[in-house]
Amino acid sequence: MMNGETAGRVDTVLPHRGEDHLAPGHAGASLAEGYEEHYQRVGRWKGSCGTREAQAKVTEFWLSQGDPGLRWLAGRLRSEGHIDALDGTAAVLSMAGPTAISPILEELERQPSTDQALALLRALAWIGEDGVEAQPSLTTRLETALSGFLGHGDADVREYAARSAHLLPRQRAAGLIGDRLDVETDAAVRAAIEEVIDAGATGRG
Repeated sequence: MMNGETAGRVDTVLPHRGEDHLAPGHAGASLAEGYEEHYQRVGRWKGSCGTREAQAKVTEFWLSQGDPGLRWLAGRLRSEGHIDALDGTAAVLSMAGPTAISPILEELERQPSTDQALALLRALAWIGEDGVEAQPSLTTRLETALSGFLGHGDADVREYAARSAHLLPRQRAAGLIGDRLDVETDAAVRAAIEEVIDAGATGRG
């Protein structure tokens, strides 16, 4: 789930791509082709695919695909460079909630590009905003993955890696990011770290 601020941000990033021609589906299309057709509708802002109703249907489709669909969606970002598609996919993945954590983590472990990493980390951070914790079986992997991105050269990546620590148990989150305050110079990243630490100290998140 997302808070009001994030929901507003997602409303902004979802409808961003201009309209390209979409070939209609055809009988016998493979699962991957079907996924690709629906993927091309993510984040559009013009034409029949750009309405809120159309985007809601796109999200509904992906949420109905379960783990296989979410893994395909997260993996599709490997070859994506369009900011609207990256942001729109992050929003869709975040709406899947805890179910999306494992597919996202798998992609983060592949050492993704900066743009892909940022999209995936945004999705994780948005999932964690309402106090969701990753399954215990994923905690160590998640902690290891986030640790690598906390030292990333891109400040936005570091910020959302820190925000994603909300998904860890409080003590482990504090242990992971607490020391970063000694070396982090970016104001937004420091604010994110402090937010997670404060949430743990007060029992939130």
